[in-house]
Amino acid sequence: MEVRRNFLCLDVGRVRIGLAMANSVSKLPSPVTTLHNNQEFLEKLRVVILENQITDLVVGLPKGLDGTETEQTTWVRGFFKTLKSSIKLPIHLENEALSSVRAESELKSIGRDYRKSDVDSLAACFILEDYIRNNLGALNVK
Repeated sequence: MEVRRNFLCLDVGRVRIGLAMANSVSKLPSPVTTLHNNQEFLEKLRVVILENQITDLVVGLPKGLDGTETEQTTWVRGFFKTLKSSIKLPIHLENEALSSVRAESELKSIGRDYRKSDVDSLAACFILEDYIRNNLGALNVK
């Protein structure tokens, strides 16, 4: 019997970090919250991890549209290194190509007001959806 894994995805920005969760059973990501990227971030992240019994973290890795590394890619890799030294869980990188653009488009199509934090947490859902599809098989969407 496969052990259930609980994933928390981070859409990392210099100001805010969007969070989304999914597990290896349902494989359906959902937005959690958006945290400020400040000195309190790691402590707040630890609370989310403990409260939700998170087993794995996924971090969105931004790249240029042509797949090349950018200044933001380098910055997120530095964030990733700090996270790895602070959080003792498996941490995976996943390409986040156009996740924020896709999230903003999705929210606009709903036709209601939204905040930038809504975009960040929904973008984390899309990154986590890609990670699950690429690493755990097709999503169980019916």
